[in-house]
Amino acid sequence: MFLHKENEILDSNDKHQVHFKVKRGNFKINNIKRGASIIGSAGSGKTESVVFNFLQHFSKHKFSGVIHDYKNFEITEMAFPLFEKNGIDFKVISFDNIHDRVNPIAPRYMTNEESVNEVARVLIENLLEQRESGSIGTTKFFNDAAEGLIGGLIWMLRTSYPHLCTLPHLIAIYQFLDTDSLIAFLSLNTTSRAMADAFISGKDSDRQTAGVKSTLANALKKISTQRIFMTLSADDVPLDINSQEKPLAISVVNNPKYETAYSPIIATIIHTITKQMSVRNSNASFLLMEEAPTIRLLNMHRIPATLRSYDIATIYVMQDKIQNDMMYGDKASKAILSNLSYQSLEK
Repeated sequence: MFLHKENEILDSNDKHQVHFKVKRGNFKINNIKRGASIIGSAGSGKTESVVFNFLQHFSKHKFSGVIHDYKNFEITEMAFPLFEKNGIDFKVISFDNIHDRVNPIAPRYMTNEESVNEVARVLIENLLEQRESGSIGTTKFFNDAAEGLIGGLIWMLRTSYPHLCTLPHLIAIYQFLDTDSLIAFLSLNTTSRAMADAFISGKDSDRQTAGVKSTLANALKKISTQRIFMTLSADDVPLDINSQEKPLAISVVNNPKYETAYSPIIATIIHTITKQMSVRNSNASFLLMEEAPTIRLLNMHRIPATLRSYDIATIYVMQDKIQNDMMYGDKASKAILSNLSYQSLEK
């Protein structure tokens, strides 16, 4: 029988034990693998105090990791010198000032049909700004058909044109081809045809076909910009960050002014990273999500518990629980927070 002792004394050099700088006494987290949520209103100091301490710890112990920097380089400017000082490669994915290019649907990450279906779902849910209630009836059909169409295009590019398997190429193909040409293109591969079957089977119904195409066209127009296309045009930054010979940290930078365009892409990038991180016996890693409820990840309520098994710590930062409830629903929101053992409440 194994008995967990909450008060057991751990080695101060233990990479999972985080010590915080406080004015009086001492404060520590014994096992950051169990995850932490940081909840505080704007201006409460959660970034400068709690988040900064976590970044110091992760850089000192050479963790690999991914950061969602919501406030346009605020956390990146804190994190970069810390990680650089400790000899950790630090890559910045941003759309306003392009530093590094990334491809979240590169063939090496889309290893099977399941991975393609998942990444298509994450992209569509964020583009259509779906919340906990989801969609019902006709709207759900159009959304699901659009998701299948995206999946079919990804699979077709992955198998037949791997050098063109990027979101910019996918969007360009979709916008260039008419309905008959698009169906013919998808039908060249049995699997891609099956993925997009809801769209293809409705080709005799002009109204249904128009509904699916307009749903997807309206979604993709949000990310059809030169800066987003440039950032996603090449697979320069490896997303299997904890499998590299050297530790690697990636900061994915959002911008509140353009979050409608940036958040769907950021969610897709972080989804691909978390899937690639889920490998046993890899480097210790972290997932730090500032303003976490601004992006929707697939099965977020299971991510902290799942990543814990792979030596990955989840830091979930938000202003108020109600934001999480609005994104994921009350039950899923509670499940997310219950899987994060440590909570910091700021005022």
